[in-house]
Amino acid sequence: MIICILNKETKKVINRLVVDSADDYNLKDNEELSDNHDGQIGWTRSNGEWVEPVVEDTRTYVEKRASEYPDFREYLDGIVKNDQAQIDQYIADCQAVKDKYPKE
Repeated sequence: MIICILNKETKKVINRLVVDSADDYNLKDNEELSDNHDGQIGWTRSNGEWVEPVVEDTRTYVEKRASEYPDFREYLDGIVKNDQAQIDQYIADCQAVKDKYPKE
């Protein structure tokens, strides 16, 4: 059985679920799903509620840090303006990222 999830406004299919039975998702014919998570890939229904998938973060600490470090241009801007407070803030922000994602 295929269950189609429709966008409320456009009425276009935004996702399809292939299931053995609608009973697995506690859905009834022509049921309107109102939860904000309707149709998101990987979400499942449990006891009538949408359950967010558990996604393991497999990135290395280097990758995690790189995605959260502040923009280096803020540091350079502080140097050009001779703004020690801005430089110190940049260093503090970098250290916070390092503390959040320690070396493995």
